Amino acid sequence: MLAILQDKVMVSIVYASSLDYFVMGELRSKDIQHYTKWEEVFGEGQHSIPHLDSHVWPGINFMLALFVDLPQQETIFRIVEDLKDQFPQDGIKAFAFPLLKST
Repeated sequence: MLAILQDKVMVSIVYASSLDYFVMGELRSKDIQHYTKWEEVFGEGQHSIPHLDSHVWPGINFMLALFVDLPQQETIFRIVEDLKDQFPQDGIKAFAFPLLKST
């Protein structure tokens, strides 16, 4: 039986590639340095234009996975909210998931 690690979560950030400089800069400024990054992620959000890398819907998303403690999770969510306010049409969203196990 797997138990949820109480002090760690996985935060995923999906964002328009145009925001990469700002996302990565904000994370670095808060000393959040460890992540996994996917480029060329496609999707349609509820509050932003689709990023499907097509003639009709140009653009792509990036996605980060960050395994962090709870205070860092709150910092990441504040960063995302601030960027969402600054760039409302570009698209950025964060999700937090419980971490069951890590090796």
